[in-house]
Amino acid sequence: MPGTINIVVVVTVPLSASALVQAVGTTTEAKAQALVEAGVPGTGTASDAVVVLSPEPPGDAGHAGTVVFAGVRSEWGGRIASAVHGAVRDGLAAHPWEPDASGGAGVVW
Repeated sequence: MPGTINIVVVVTVPLSASALVQAVGTTTEAKAQALVEAGVPGTGTASDAVVVLSPEPPGDAGHAGTVVFAGVRSEWGGRIASAVHGAVRDGLAAHPWEPDASGGAGVVW
């Protein structure tokens, strides 16, 4: 669908359940920031999707090596935010947003 932004984030470390939720939020925030910076009137569409993939944590959630935070100020959240922001920015550079002929929001594709 024109205007849809689907994002797949892959990290190389196990994320706890709460960190996976935070990673989705961080991804959405970074996408929205890139759209606003590009002058797009909105932060996405109803058809946008985000998927975050990480290795399954071994054993319990307290296992050493399992990342428990993925908010934008955390190590992995910062990496996710930077990568997503750059990817959306680059996508908009390759396919700039333009308002439609009636002056409406138009599409980004």
